[in-house]
Amino acid sequence: MGILEQADSFLGTDDLEVDVEYEAPFISQFPITAIDAFGDELVIRLGIKHTACLAEEKCLPPKTISFKPLPTLERSKCC
Repeated sequence: MGILEQADSFLGTDDLEVDVEYEAPFISQFPITAIDAFGDELVIRLGIKHTACLAEEKCLPPKTISFKPLPTLERSKCC
């Protein structure tokens, strides 16, 4: 909270997108979805963040491709 108070003079708004970043052993980012005050406690609710491919045309199949299900094989009757 102290960091945000010090930055108040040049941020210009209270409506900011803020993420919490956590590293152990990989980096995870969580957007803050809500903050609730209960007496002297602040409860910070975290959401989930999804990444997007930066080169969709190279790593994803075109959206026009439709996949057909594989034919099912009949089980052989035995026993």
